[in-house]
Amino acid sequence: MKRVEKRNRPPLSCQPCRSRKLKCNRGSPCDTCIKRDKQSSCQYAENANRDKPKNTTGDRLQNLENAVLQFIQKEATQTQDQPSTYTPATSSNSGTLRLTGGQPQYVDSTHWLSILNDIKEVREQLSTQEENDTEPQPEVDLVFPTTSCSISEILLSLPPRPVCDGLVSQYFNAKFMMLPIIHPIQFQKEYEQFWQDPSKTPMLWLGLLFSILGLATTLRQLTGLPVHIPAETFRQRTMQCLVVGRYTTAKTYALEILGLHIQSSFIGQSDSNPNFWFLMGIVIRLAFQMGYHRDPSHHPSLTPFESEMRRRVWAVTFQLDALVSFQMALPSMIPSEFCDTSLPRNLTFNDFGPDTTVLPPSRPLSDRSSMVFTIIKSYVMTVFKKIVAHTQSLSPPPLEITVMLDMEIRETYNRLPTNYKMTSISKSFLDSPNIIMEKVCIELLYLKGIMVLHRRFLQPRGNDSGTREEGSINSSTNRFRDLCLEAAMQILARQVDLHAACLPGGQMYENQWMLSSLSTHDFLIAAMAVCLELSTISPHTAERGSYLDALRTSHTIWQTRQGLRDAKIAVQALGIMIRNIESRQDRMGNEGVVQSQLMEDPVTGVLEGSGDLDWALLDQYFQGLDGGIEQGEDPYLGLDWMV
Repeated sequence: MKRVEKRNRPPLSCQPCRSRKLKCNRGSPCDTCIKRDKQSSCQYAENANRDKPKNTTGDRLQNLENAVLQFIQKEATQTQDQPSTYTPATSSNSGTLRLTGGQPQYVDSTHWLSILNDIKEVREQLSTQEENDTEPQPEVDLVFPTTSCSISEILLSLPPRPVCDGLVSQYFNAKFMMLPIIHPIQFQKEYEQFWQDPSKTPMLWLGLLFSILGLATTLRQLTGLPVHIPAETFRQRTMQCLVVGRYTTAKTYALEILGLHIQSSFIGQSDSNPNFWFLMGIVIRLAFQMGYHRDPSHHPSLTPFESEMRRRVWAVTFQLDALVSFQMALPSMIPSEFCDTSLPRNLTFNDFGPDTTVLPPSRPLSDRSSMVFTIIKSYVMTVFKKIVAHTQSLSPPPLEITVMLDMEIRETYNRLPTNYKMTSISKSFLDSPNIIMEKVCIELLYLKGIMVLHRRFLQPRGNDSGTREEGSINSSTNRFRDLCLEAAMQILARQVDLHAACLPGGQMYENQWMLSSLSTHDFLIAAMAVCLELSTISPHTAERGSYLDALRTSHTIWQTRQGLRDAKIAVQALGIMIRNIESRQDRMGNEGVVQSQLMEDPVTGVLEGSGDLDWALLDQYFQGLDGGIEQGEDPYLGLDWMV
């Protein structure tokens, strides 16, 4: 029989589909590769070679040796001509920023991948090829449990371009809530490319677009403007893009998407929410994985533009971690001693862009830009984080360190530009609401730092006679306690100022949503500090009247916001304390009644001054109000985080 020779015909399927025996629609890229986010691997061979011999083990070893020699020669050439895409670990243990497939991944110098320097890039190339040739296993995402879908299904939720244009414009023109981590010039270029062929868009960039649309829609809802698509729809699509795009592999835009998604989910919520803290943990760990905690100067492969944008992302992440961790009464998740990323420069978006080769010098802090608020707040935040770590120490912190931290935070605040120091809102009629809120945030952070630093000195006075012997322990304790109460009273005064500005006709009336849960928490902790002082001082103390008046005013303000869970707790707590403080003098001396009330009502008992104030007991009491925690309520209803 005559042997029939087979003709070498061009293959109809792309290489990935042929190797996996998957259905290929012959697109460029095909739908299968788009769904797997492997558009770059979707390639078609010019002709099929059926007689090509298979590589033996010896051939593969020879190829590997040749590849190593070629790589060494190529690296030597790149070193002379241009920066390499790989930055080797240095003697300072700076670690390595590996760019695999264009995606940054940080590897510490102690990791085995950093130790294997000789053949590192070859191994990476081989492992990348092996990953492309292996069918991915289905993943279960515990953070975003959403159903996987194709890009065509996700695009069905995209509104018409004119609507998208309006929402994108609203996001980039928002002043107070816009995180300065997306460069508008770069985004506009990518945005135009997206509309040319949306089906070819990388899944994570699509997630970035949906996160921006979701945040802009949330802002519209908060300000009472009409919306075309609910913000929740955009948030659901954002989560799907994150999962399908495999954000956990530390891909480009993953951090930015998560930051905007968290902001969109929790903006305008005046109640504390522990989910915010849990999601921040994901953001922080992803930032570590991508090396954001190390300054980009360690990695010359990064462009000036990339370096500056990474510093911006890290600055925002660092601040959110400090604030949210403190709100949850938990240690910060970012160990400062292992981070050296410098602050970003005070530059407008017009000062630098993707094509910038040399960054311009930083503008003066008196020049307003989208970044200056974050920079100024970072100065106070750095000291605040030291204070929180100092107070959370397992051993009694030395008084000398307490004094030094008090001086440091006061000096830091005093050095801030005058236009970022708060005055009465009624005297700030030239300031826009976003500028007022920026000043308030910085002032509250400063006052909160002083109050937290000296919080442990709120206890029964060591010398009721009023004599304060200089240099004695009692004198130091009294002085620190007074500093704590002074800061708490200033915070409560700012609460009154903001409340008046939020009334009809006030400067903040149409922007009440700006009062986030973080500032709400500040007012609560200040009120609790004053309550604690009133529960321990004599009814005849001179300051008692001013403290009680401030508490009554705060209680009245909270009564106007009882639709919020935190406000409901504040009204109940302050109401009980005020009633007991007002009638405390009449009940003094009746020890039997006090002990009976301690059994029936722990709040009444602890406020009688019959021993130390038991905040754990107070926490249990408020968790038991209204029959305890109802189904669907947040389990973190206690008051442990108020101290």
